[in-house]
Amino acid sequence: KMERSEVMQLRCGPIYGTTNAESPTYLQTLGSHLNGHSCTLHNDTLVWFGGYDGSQRVNTLHTLQNASALTQPDDPDLESKLLWSQGDVTGTVGRSGHGSFIYDNHLHVHAGYDSHHNVLADLVRIDIDSLTATNVEFTKILHRNMERRWHNSFVYQNQYFVHAGWNDSGALDDLISLDLSTNAWRSIGSGSKPTGRVWPSPRRWHSLTPCGDGSRAFLFGGYKGTTTPLGDAYWLNVETGTWNTVGFRGKSPSARSRHTMTVVGDAGSKTLLLIGGYFESDRVLRDMWLLHTDSMTWENKTDGQLFSVMRSG
Repeated sequence: KMERSEVMQLRCGPIYGTTNAESPTYLQTLGSHLNGHSCTLHNDTLVWFGGYDGSQRVNTLHTLQNASALTQPDDPDLESKLLWSQGDVTGTVGRSGHGSFIYDNHLHVHAGYDSHHNVLADLVRIDIDSLTATNVEFTKILHRNMERRWHNSFVYQNQYFVHAGWNDSGALDDLISLDLSTNAWRSIGSGSKPTGRVWPSPRRWHSLTPCGDGSRAFLFGGYKGTTTPLGDAYWLNVETGTWNTVGFRGKSPSARSRHTMTVVGDAGSKTLLLIGGYFESDRVLRDMWLLHTDSMTWENKTDGQLFSVMRSG
């Protein structure tokens, strides 16, 4: 997480660094551009997994050590502090559109889809040091719509929460969770039952971001198959599995999908940073907004020099 004052100090440009071999730099180490990959912070290391490289969905894992150095972009020794490594993970297929999280000092990768467009439902436990993977055996599964891609997920109090996404049956709206101590899935609910309560419509490519003490998560935007993406917002009470609609004060960002939304500030912060996204087929966004959730007001932080390239996930 970054201090709020650091948000506007960041610069946009390539991230270089050294590898374990002390020779190739960033462009050689990271290889081709990826999309649909996951990125997770583990201690002070950024961990990338999978993604689509333009020809196939890969099972490569990239790590960037000393990631906190990125908050000091003017440090003349920045490049030497950043250490890249990479390797293909044995024991799992390449994928994109998946979820990932760190638990018990291992990277866990959930669902997504492979190079043959098979939508997956597995959970893979990856040892970051040895680059080996094992499948997690579930003690209880949900027999309907377990497989998915482009969903949103997070961990709260030993529970892995998964919301919505897409599979061969179409866009999903369910909320499910996995108990990480027993590996048992449970269904929390969906929009179809029970009736008479607030529930977000089916979607994928949205954001769902826990903030504060983690007991609430903020949902924004997404895509449900129409031309124009969604611009609605909800609070999820993680402990009760209930949703509430959200209204904003003042100007707010446009509808979008494939954006990022991240907590900024100290532990327990309630400020969220929204970056970019996809509006329509001919419009990719490069704006940046802070959401102050105590007052539900947006602050436009768009800077053309900071983000010179339009981007979406």
